[in-house]
Amino acid sequence: MLTQTIWYLGILLEIVVAVRAIRNKLFSTYPLFYAFFLSVFAGDIFRHIAYSFVPVNYASVFWATDFASLLLGCGIVLEILRHALSHYRGAQRFARTLGLIVFGAVLCVGFGYSLIFRAGSGFKTTYFLLERDFLGVQAVFIFAALAVVLYYGIPIGRNLNGIALGYGFCIGGSLVSFALRSQIGIGFDTWMLVEPLSYDLSLLIWAVTLWSSHPNPIPDTHVRIEADYELLVSRTRQALQATRSYLGRATRL
Repeated sequence: MLTQTIWYLGILLEIVVAVRAIRNKLFSTYPLFYAFFLSVFAGDIFRHIAYSFVPVNYASVFWATDFASLLLGCGIVLEILRHALSHYRGAQRFARTLGLIVFGAVLCVGFGYSLIFRAGSGFKTTYFLLERDFLGVQAVFIFAALAVVLYYGIPIGRNLNGIALGYGFCIGGSLVSFALRSQIGIGFDTWMLVEPLSYDLSLLIWAVTLWSSHPNPIPDTHVRIEADYELLVSRTRQALQATRSYLGRATRL
């Protein structure tokens, strides 16, 4: 009964978020965030239909929709970086490139490690470990983005602040759920409530902060993040040139 109540509350909040997004034309402003949101929304509907009418296919629907949401969730991190650093093109490009490289590396390493070292662990165990690693990396990137925003005093609007805060609760609930599952066991039901409750809280935050359009304010003063970025690029180039020079001398010996 409690699980159903949490699920129906989530559906109601998802409808509210979707309706406000349509009314305020936010889909084009935050396309990566709403791609994730719609994937979860559609996943909930498809799972309910499969569970009610074709339960034999429920597992396939669950894993397919969950994996789609997992991948699209990476887009929220990129969305936060894109808007927070919208006035600092160099830093924005660097953060986006680094994010894509890290997420790609986690995906490849996760699959490779699972195939080589966890071949007998089963699909569920392998998938849960990959999902945990993915969410952990996303949490690190969100904290890093917020640290940069606070350090440089970059102003962010209510919409972006709500997206970051809500997704932070969503990731946090999932990671807590993974921890309970590994410590207490998959047969214990408490962990099954943590993730949906945290997602409902995220939806509530999004419903409030995305109720109307609040774009990021334009910075009043020049922020030194671009100067720091140019310094980082310069030092990186010097290090690469020194490395190439060293390797060139080594190969001639």
